[in-house]
Amino acid sequence: MTVATIKQKNVIALRGYDYLALIFSALLGILIFKGPVYLLIGILAVISIIAVWKPQIIPLSIFFLNPLAAGKGGMILKFLSPAGFLALWFVAISGMIYIPILARKGLKIHKLAAYLLALVLVTFGSIIFSNNKAGAVEEALRLLSIALMFLLSVHLSGQRQYRITAIKAMLLSAITPLAIGLYQALSGNLQAGGARLTQYEAQTGIIRIYSTFYDAQPFAKYLLIILVILLALLLQGGLGQKAKLIAAAFFILALWELNLTYARGPLIGLAAAALLMSYFSGKLNLLQIALLALLFGAAMYLTGNINRFIELFNPELIAGRSSVDFRISLWTDAYGKILQNPIFGYGAATFNAAFGIIAHNDYLGLWYELGIIGLLLYVLMLIHVGLFAWGCSRKLRGIEKTAALMVLGLTAAIAIGSAAENYFSSNTIWWFFVGLLANLIGIYRTRTFPDWKKL
Repeated sequence: MTVATIKQKNVIALRGYDYLALIFSALLGILIFKGPVYLLIGILAVISIIAVWKPQIIPLSIFFLNPLAAGKGGMILKFLSPAGFLALWFVAISGMIYIPILARKGLKIHKLAAYLLALVLVTFGSIIFSNNKAGAVEEALRLLSIALMFLLSVHLSGQRQYRITAIKAMLLSAITPLAIGLYQALSGNLQAGGARLTQYEAQTGIIRIYSTFYDAQPFAKYLLIILVILLALLLQGGLGQKAKLIAAAFFILALWELNLTYARGPLIGLAAAALLMSYFSGKLNLLQIALLALLFGAAMYLTGNINRFIELFNPELIAGRSSVDFRISLWTDAYGKILQNPIFGYGAATFNAAFGIIAHNDYLGLWYELGIIGLLLYVLMLIHVGLFAWGCSRKLRGIEKTAALMVLGLTAAIAIGSAAENYFSSNTIWWFFVGLLANLIGIYRTRTFPDWKKL
């Protein structure tokens, strides 16, 4: 294989059908999000039929549909939200379509999937002593859907075309959320995304955009994923000239909307991911650091998001305490409870009921709910994934290295964000994260360019 051929294969250029895909994705996304809930059921029924012949459509459809269903209003069968129905559909259809295929070919559990499956078992086991058994079952099924997504994506990731299509599906999924987020920001109409004003917005008058999500925080975490993917593509130089300009424009728009969610954790995670990805891309220099800092600073200043960071130390924000003091108090109380039952915890989905608020710390929340075993599984999984992505980033080149940078950046963002946010409970984060991780595993296993040395 010549150097010219390798370079050509390492560039993603936009073609005519890609522009059509952009328009089609935008129209379909708006139709699904704004249309009746039973339209979603009809689309899933069509996808189920297609999956008999093209099973790879299942994870690809999840990447595209999840952001549209996350905050969609209405109920299905009077008790299931569209997002809950999508998760149950995925577990059912993936089991029916994929498990027989994998069984025939010899089901091999990837070692990184072992952490997820172990967390599923621990969560199911915690139902015995959980005082929120319905919530524990829901959490176990959610983790099972993530484990299935990982196993099935790994199974498909040996095909280079699938890996490229998966990235495209993730990016195409952002068109409708970004468009609705832009409309909300320009019009000030939060109802455009079906969202409701929270107590924080009512008190402060700040408009936090939600887009297609039910809250600003989930939208911010989704934007974090999209921004990491775009930044990896831009850093590694794997895009054609037109594609690079479009990616840069989408990156600036997504960064602006991330600031308009006024979410601190995802922005800090993105900054950490950007520095780490720049360093391992081999392109970190003082000019690049200055440009990144200028872009982040300008976005924070122009949107007023810098005030959210100042609020951390405002003593009048929460019942006469600053946000920092409130969280420290919450964590201290939770830690005291943990010490009374550190091994097994109190069962899945119990923290909120016990303290009346989410943990704002995945490590502490998991320790409280699933005990030391659940906490160790989560920490070890992040360490294992981080080391794997770091090793791949040192050995891979070109567009293949981009996959390693995506996983490395997101792992860093999740690991840092988990200290002050709740990432573990986000299906959107984990479905996309394991999809990207599976892409990297597929590259590692198949080695697209045979003239390179094996890892």
